[in-house]
Amino acid sequence: TGTSRLIWAYNKLDPESDTDIPFHEKMGTRSVNLFERISENDKPKLPSDTQVHNVQVPNVTVPSAPTTYWCVALKLPQVTEKHHIVKIAPLIKKGNEGVVHHMTLYECESDIKWHGYSADCSSRNMPIHLQGCRGGAIVVGWAVGGEAIFFPQHAGYPIGGKHDTKFVYIEMHYDNPEQRSDIVDTSGFEIYYSKQLRENDIGVLSLGHVTMPTMIIPEKQNYWNITGYCPQDCTER
Repeated sequence: TGTSRLIWAYNKLDPESDTDIPFHEKMGTRSVNLFERISENDKPKLPSDTQVHNVQVPNVTVPSAPTTYWCVALKLPQVTEKHHIVKIAPLIKKGNEGVVHHMTLYECESDIKWHGYSADCSSRNMPIHLQGCRGGAIVVGWAVGGEAIFFPQHAGYPIGGKHDTKFVYIEMHYDNPEQRSDIVDTSGFEIYYSKQLRENDIGVLSLGHVTMPTMIIPEKQNYWNITGYCPQDCTER
């Protein structure tokens, strides 16, 4: 949501092939609204019994490196019956708006004992029980300019049931171009949940190929294709 700054460039001639693309003749910039905000009147009303649970990084001293990915494992509300998450809102520490670039909340099947574990995502000391959580099933993502996500009236994200998510993993991206060492952060998400179940459960389907260090492009290639496959047993679930 909000205004985005776009850089555009084009040539009046269409490319003759994937490898013969003419250099642009015109270019410029423009501020545009890529995603309209939901008006207050159109936002779904929250159930009367809505509760709020915060998942936040625990007083992290942001490294002085220009860019850092920081991960923390956290438990969801420990409810004994199925509930639905109806809204998720960003919780950015005041003063850190220019440092918190984006954050992703993943499902995690790890043990509750790892609640509060916090470290650089690439740390060699990251417990093996948590390594598979990063890049797993996404609950929600947020980036600069984003706002709260309201789930539609007929659907909610399930927690508390026998097979529902009980543990999550935050991947936080810090942008620190000034390489300051005095920034402490407690940003995260506000999770709004209710015992009033909606008609449908929400899930997230992620498509695409994960970028990996083993993706080596041979030298002197004009183009190189990387193909991802979705097996039949996945689409039949």
